[in-house]
Amino acid sequence: AAMKPELAHELWNSLLLLLASATWGMGFVAAKWAFVTLTPLYFIFFRFLIASIFMVLLCGPKRLKTLSKKDILPACLLGTAFGAALLIQAVGLNLTSASNAALLTGTYIVIVPFIGIFWKRKLHWADVVIALVALVGLALFSLQDDFTVGIGDLVVLLCALSFAVHCLLVDRYAHQYDGLVLNFGQLVVATVWAGLCALLFEPAPDLRNLDGGAIFGLLYCAIVASALGRYLQVYTQKSLSPATAAIIMTSQSVFGAIFGFLFLHEVFFFRQYIGAAILVLCMVVAVLWPHWRQKRGKQLPPKQSAEEQIPQEEQIPQMEEIG
Repeated sequence: AAMKPELAHELWNSLLLLLASATWGMGFVAAKWAFVTLTPLYFIFFRFLIASIFMVLLCGPKRLKTLSKKDILPACLLGTAFGAALLIQAVGLNLTSASNAALLTGTYIVIVPFIGIFWKRKLHWADVVIALVALVGLALFSLQDDFTVGIGDLVVLLCALSFAVHCLLVDRYAHQYDGLVLNFGQLVVATVWAGLCALLFEPAPDLRNLDGGAIFGLLYCAIVASALGRYLQVYTQKSLSPATAAIIMTSQSVFGAIFGFLFLHEVFFFRQYIGAAILVLCMVVAVLWPHWRQKRGKQLPPKQSAEEQIPQEEQIPQMEEIG
């Protein structure tokens, strides 16, 4: 039998979100290259600034003219959550290992269904089970041998909380706004926050010292990870539930380690292969279980809260982004 269009659409969006997660995974490596000659907060500031400029070129003047007062609140909320997540992560990366940072950032997958309760989302037992199993996979994959949690790890846990809030905000607003414009708005707000933090907490950078690795790291993180990767996130989250999206997005930890192995020669242990396999399995189950459930004649959990189900005006077909 032919695949149902709805399932095909969801699988396609899941693959696109997986691609976005791969770009973020490579971002861990690119950031490491940049950190050799650039301090973390200024790195985040330049990353957002370049991404914002790139988004202006991508949106074009006609689309940016559609910006209105109603866009200000979502842009401020998304930009603040996203900016906070990456700024906190940059600070945490300096205080803990990359693998611990990857694991702890990944814990937002478990946080999302629970914060969703405040958005009047019903928590389904399957979401909880999949999230907890994925967390076990993530722990096997990323924790150090002595299972330590240091100060840097606690910092990165705050980052995970910010990402969880961001994931739910994207879900709340993606249906109602042009994704490109929304991504541009959130990037501008995040740039302002990053600039303020960098000015307050770090000495001014000497840009003459930047080497090729830092320039590549900056351009990669800004254009590929922040602009294009986040655009794909807004675009795909229109049809994926936040819990499913969060589980797919945790794959950035696995991609981060694979690219770390390829480019930074970081080594894998046996338990990491087991952890990665558990994570991949959780992602597959998360995407497919609603359809198995539907086949057995069970009611699907609603993807949107009642107030979000008001039909929105048709928008120009679009690529979207958040970055």
